[in-house]
Amino acid sequence: MPKTKKVGQDASQSAEEVMYHTFQKLLRQREQVDHQISKVQGRLFRCLVSKSKTSGIKSYVPRMHNTVILRDAIRKSMVPGEKMTMVDIISSLRKQGLYHTNSRYCYTMVNNKLNRDNRIRKTSRGVFVLRKSGRKKSRKTPASAA
Repeated sequence: MPKTKKVGQDASQSAEEVMYHTFQKLLRQREQVDHQISKVQGRLFRCLVSKSKTSGIKSYVPRMHNTVILRDAIRKSMVPGEKMTMVDIISSLRKQGLYHTNSRYCYTMVNNKLNRDNRIRKTSRGVFVLRKSGRKKSRKTPASAA
């Protein structure tokens, strides 16, 4: 008498059923991994927040009260037609109290505004001149051309 082999359940299942069950199993594993990742991220975030509070890092810095924008404050602090260096302009801004800032990048901000302002001309490296206010000269057209 020949020996009969017992066949497992998965042999009697169709290929689609096997793939479906495998997919469901992988989805459950993925949910577990996602849950573990979110737990680790939460711990990391709490750790970073607690370190930032103890290390003195401020999350919000209130703005200084300024009544004029930086461009206008620079124009008011400069003497028209007179050559001024960056140091002169910044010290004039502070002495006249036209613009208040605690920024470490004050020099850079002022330099950027000076280079982009069409009323301020750069004469040499670090030296600027505020153009005198007045109307631009218009070209007169000859009367015979009309």
